[in-house]
Amino acid sequence: MIRNFFYAGIILGLGFTAQSFSADLTSLEMGEFVTSSESPISPKSVSIDSQRQALHFSMKLDTLSATADGSKMEGSSSFSGNFTVLQPYNVSLPVATIQLKGHIVKTAASSATLDIIVGDAKEKIVWEENEVAAGLFDKTLNVVIANGQVPVVFPVSATLLVTKSPGSGAVFVSLDSIDVQIGSQRVAINDR
Repeated sequence: MIRNFFYAGIILGLGFTAQSFSADLTSLEMGEFVTSSESPISPKSVSIDSQRQALHFSMKLDTLSATADGSKMEGSSSFSGNFTVLQPYNVSLPVATIQLKGHIVKTAASSATLDIIVGDAKEKIVWEENEVAAGLFDKTLNVVIANGQVPVVFPVSATLLVTKSPGSGAVFVSLDSIDVQIGSQRVAINDR
């Protein structure tokens, strides 16, 4: 009789442990975005959607812009912060698609650089001195995530740097939104 209670206790214990362990394995979560204390700019809004096999977040920015014109030879603007991501070991997130939207007005004799950090990915978009541009830009970057594992402290930052030649050139760039999809569901084509 005591042996039957002992076996029943073991079976019940294993059942609860397996259920709680199983629940932990399927819980992919992304915490709120926390702006760095050193960041001069915060996102206007952040929306987060974590699913069983994917993470998605969108940021709207209304003050991330840089200008160089007239006697002003260069300008810059940046923001940074991070999410906390809880990724179970059995969930692989092998690809990140990063979509960047903004505005650019640029003459020859000026240049612009947009540096982006999303998780472990560091990407750079460059508008060269000889390029002329005016209007919206929409850039899509596809990033492979090593081992399909994102960092627990998941940084997101953007830095704009613009310059112009003495006596000529003008440039204005703003980054209006960042949209990131992390998982294996889709890979977008770069629109250039």
